Amino acid sequence: MSPRTMDYYLNRLAGLERPQGFIGVNLGGAGEEPGYVNINNGIDRRNPDAIPNLIHDRAENVALHFRPDTVHHVTANNIVPGTFDWPAVATGVHKVLRHGGLVSLAEFGGGYAKGENIRAALQAAGFGDVVIISSTLVVSEK
Repeated sequence: MSPRTMDYYLNRLAGLERPQGFIGVNLGGAGEEPGYVNINNGIDRRNPDAIPNLIHDRAENVALHFRPDTVHHVTANNIVPGTFDWPAVATGVHKVLRHGGLVSLAEFGGGYAKGENIRAALQAAGFGDVVIISSTLVVSEK
């Protein structure tokens, strides 16, 4: 199999299929991805209905909430730097993501060094062909 490229991942993200039974997880999410489960511990517990499909927990605990090899897509967008322990997140995502599943992670504010930190965490967790897009968005598939 040839290495995955930026164009390959951009096409995957643009045409992400959602078959019946699709499971999408938004780490740090606030409901911006329709139908996704949002794992976020920074939400006020007094108003839990403000975010649909909310699991009030840290992103690092994603593997506690899903069976192995069941999730189709895991995303995290515009995460405040220092919020996530990327190696722990990457390990959990690798456990729950199904074969062929897609992961797309980004910290807020950009900077290639931030993307490199996420890429290194994903590679250490077992992801191959990890690509940085636009200096901050890091994508791979299992």
